[in-house]
Amino acid sequence: MPAEMRRLAPHFNHYYAPRRELQTKSAFCAAEDQLIALGIRRYGTSRLDLIRNHLLPSKSAAQLEQRYVEATRRRAAENPIKRAKREVVLSVLLPAEEMLLRQAVGRFGEHWARIREVYLPNRTAQQLRECWEFKLKPGALDAPPPLPA
Repeated sequence: MPAEMRRLAPHFNHYYAPRRELQTKSAFCAAEDQLIALGIRRYGTSRLDLIRNHLLPSKSAAQLEQRYVEATRRRAAENPIKRAKREVVLSVLLPAEEMLLRQAVGRFGEHWARIREVYLPNRTAQQLRECWEFKLKPGALDAPPPLPA
C-alpha cells in the first residue's frame, strides 16, 4: 500500500472499500476446456480416459473428472464443456450410427452395454436401447418413446 494511502486509511471505513473480484482457482485454462469439449464430442461423456490419453495427457483422470463435474453442474455458467455434453446427450443417432446399431444388435443381441463399449462409445446404453426399440426394431412404429410415469 502506498504511503499516502496508509496515512489516510484510519479515516475511512474499510467496509466501503471496493472488494476484489473472487477469482476461481481452476487448474484448467480456456483452451483446455475447449479440448475437453472436443473430447466429449469425439469420445462421449463417459470416456474421460480417452480424452486424457489423446488430448490432455498432462492432467490426471481425477482432475478431468472433477472439471467435468464442476463445468456441467446445473448452476454452472455456460461453458464449452456444458454445451458439448448437451450436444452429445440430446442428439439423435446419425444414419451411419443407426447402421452400426443394426449390425451390433445382429452380433450381440440386445446387450446395450456391450454394444456401446464396442460400437458406439459416445452414446449411452439408454439412447441405443430407445433408438432400437422405437425406431429400428422390426415392427417399431417410429414413434417417440413413452413419457415416464
